[in-house]
Amino acid sequence: MRNAPKLSTLSTHPPFRRRLLLAIGAVASALLIGGTGITPAFTAPGAAPAVAVAPRTSINTSDWQTFDKSGIAFEYPADWAIVPYTCDGCEVDDPPLPENEYSAWNIVDQNGVLVANVFPNFVGDTDGNMGIYSRTDLDTAVVQGIDYEPTSLVFEHVRIDYSQGEPTVTERKAQQATLMLSSDANLATRDQNPFLVYFHPRAEVATWIQTTPEFMETGGMDKNHVSKGKAKQFMKTESYQRMKTVLLSVRASSF
Repeated sequence: MRNAPKLSTLSTHPPFRRRLLLAIGAVASALLIGGTGITPAFTAPGAAPAVAVAPRTSINTSDWQTFDKSGIAFEYPADWAIVPYTCDGCEVDDPPLPENEYSAWNIVDQNGVLVANVFPNFVGDTDGNMGIYSRTDLDTAVVQGIDYEPTSLVFEHVRIDYSQGEPTVTERKAQQATLMLSSDANLATRDQNPFLVYFHPRAEVATWIQTTPEFMETGGMDKNHVSKGKAKQFMKTESYQRMKTVLLSVRASSF
């Protein structure tokens, strides 16, 4: 029998198939600026201001493939793969769950590293996460393919303090960096507490798309000890630019 996965203490992997449906219904204040296609960085109250915006790098997408399921579509490199979601706490010999509107997917790079999660119709919460977060946005850009509400790509660096967590937690401090998509209204609610990343491609649907901690390991970093300086350097790599191009290609599609 498939066990419900648990949110890792030092991980930004989303909890899966929990029964608390995110409240849908959105607030609407446009935070976009015209012209360059870059949004101002979203910074939580009291957090450090953005450090840099990665320059746009030309990525050849002529041979890329298209993912199009459950109302979400995007392009991805030909040497990457999209596979059914697997998670912490799931039995390794469990058969895949039947595909349905809540089916989730993993993005796997050319080296077999699970680099991002895609939840077209997300159900989840922050159960068990007791961290205190200090956030800095290193890169932001408008996601042009989501018309229902203003949505942005954000590369967020966080310092996490777990000292208020369970006594069993062995590491009390962590630094992570994550590329994610979120509605601008949702981004504006970020504070020192755990944050659920989602946007609405259409009414009554919440979608979660973000990189895994292992994505930063492709740049030779310890996923739980990513300094802000190393994250900024990683933005210059082809690995970062490819993932950014993937996420900026996300768009709403028909079911």
